[in-house]
Amino acid sequence: MSLLTTIPSRGSKPGAALSFYAVPAVGLLEGAIVAAVGFPLRQRPLLAAAVMMIAHVLLTGAMHLDGSSDYGDVLGSRARGEEALRILKDPRRGPLAL
Repeated sequence: MSLLTTIPSRGSKPGAALSFYAVPAVGLLEGAIVAAVGFPLRQRPLLAAAVMMIAHVLLTGAMHLDGSSDYGDVLGSRARGEEALRILKDPRRGPLAL
């Protein structure tokens, strides 16, 4: 749980490789929490989206957003192979690796 979210977990920590089977369950829990936060605001969709995004960032430490941004940079650059990997790993590149 603590590998993928900011939620602390108790007990022994077997490591990422041994607990990878739990990734879907952790994602389901995180999604349920975010949905529960936004559900009361369903009559105001823009406010609900903003609050849900904030909840997602707080729960995951924004690691999924960073990965999505990196992936989007590579797709937008239309690069392949080694060039795509270089763009993916370069923290100085902006949107779409421009």
